[in-house]
Amino acid sequence: MTDTSPIPGKEVHVVDIKAIGKEVDAAVIGQPGSPPIAYAMIEGLPPMTLRAPVFLNRPAFANVFPGMTLRRYEPTVCSVQGCFLAGPFGFVVFPDGTLIRQSVLRIEPTIVLYALEHMKEAFPGREAMWSWSPTPVVSLNGFGTDNYFHFLTDTISQFFLHERVPAMAAARTVLSGFSPREQARFRFMGEAIARANISAEKLQPYDGTLMLCQQLIFPMRESGATPWRVAHLRRMMGVTDHPNPRRRLYIARPGGWRRRIHTEPAIRRMLESYGFEAIDPGSLSFADQIATFREARIVVGPHGAAMTNSMFMNQGGAMVELTHEKRVIVAFHEIACMTGLHYACVVGDMLETPGQPSLFSDFTVDVDEVEAAVKAVIAAMG
Repeated sequence: MTDTSPIPGKEVHVVDIKAIGKEVDAAVIGQPGSPPIAYAMIEGLPPMTLRAPVFLNRPAFANVFPGMTLRRYEPTVCSVQGCFLAGPFGFVVFPDGTLIRQSVLRIEPTIVLYALEHMKEAFPGREAMWSWSPTPVVSLNGFGTDNYFHFLTDTISQFFLHERVPAMAAARTVLSGFSPREQARFRFMGEAIARANISAEKLQPYDGTLMLCQQLIFPMRESGATPWRVAHLRRMMGVTDHPNPRRRLYIARPGGWRRRIHTEPAIRRMLESYGFEAIDPGSLSFADQIATFREARIVVGPHGAAMTNSMFMNQGGAMVELTHEKRVIVAFHEIACMTGLHYACVVGDMLETPGQPSLFSDFTVDVDEVEAAVKAVIAAMG
């Protein structure tokens, strides 16, 4: 019933809720009289339709960006009585320490240790060593809620479930998994919550340490854009189509300490000749980021959380992602496809960056290939 430890040399027991719980309907999960350990599949959601990039300079990575219709997973809601919510990223554990697989994005050392390090930062429990909730709690605080991409794409967008699961709508919700003081470090959290008109009465106070819950309801942790997440997030944030989006934006990272592009000066000069303007989304309020990207027709930028704002663009626009051969992943291709944008990817070469893993390493991309990508998306847009 339990798996071996995801951390070599450590005793961590992991259990799949489908092995110990009962499958029920979404309408009854978490309701009085429902099983103490249960899960419900959310059905009737549309598939993901992916379109291949209109430009990719390295065909070896074409398999990362398929053009197809697929269902990567079926959203699943879990309900457990008498358990702990542990850490800012929402681990769910039984009193004997057994970890529920569905409460972790991926059971692997990198993710588990990263989450535990963040939990350690919250101790020695500045708010409380642990807290207790006698009323039902919903945990949406999955992996990386201190990251702009994960908070918008994987966390607050999950409010779509409140419309499908009555017990979630009736409970108080944990969103950030950080204490008020820690949450204040991440300006976008409070501004996004306010923009979505989520009142304090709907939120469950939680400082990221431990919370003993009489009943805890949580979605299976999954990451990435889906049609229902993007549509619900836009609706929550009051985003409507712009009547005439014309801006061409380049996402700059002035003073950035990671993912610096060493060929950026030449890239910026080339982009300026095509009418692009450089912006720094990190210096803008959440409302201004929405407004700025809503006015955009094309966005060019390095792989990074700021590209998440492309979800606020009109269908038919375009995204050009700049990255390197050690960081070619689906995240922003999926955002482009779910938003209805044409997508291009320019893959460059990673540069060894002292003290940085490949995730955050500096890199270089060829200016001519960036220009070819810009021409390709302009042609695709007609």
